[in-house]
Amino acid sequence: MKIQLLLFAQAREIVGENQIEFQLTNEADVNGLLRELYNMFPDLSGLEIKVAVNGEYTENTRKLHVGDEVAIIPPISGG
Repeated sequence: MKIQLLLFAQAREIVGENQIEFQLTNEADVNGLLRELYNMFPDLSGLEIKVAVNGEYTENTRKLHVGDEVAIIPPISGG
């Protein structure tokens, strides 16, 4: 199953892209996605990431579906 992954702030810097198409298993949820991302990009695991699916913040147990747009949003600092 393919989803669109949007990456912001530090997550974008770690991955090196602001948007990627990501392949997941058919029974994937947000937890599964995060596990795969942490395996591919270990530096992401040190961030307190919030996840939005199709524009809405969500729990990590939410099931993902083909074509979902998933935003990975770490804490943003600045002033």
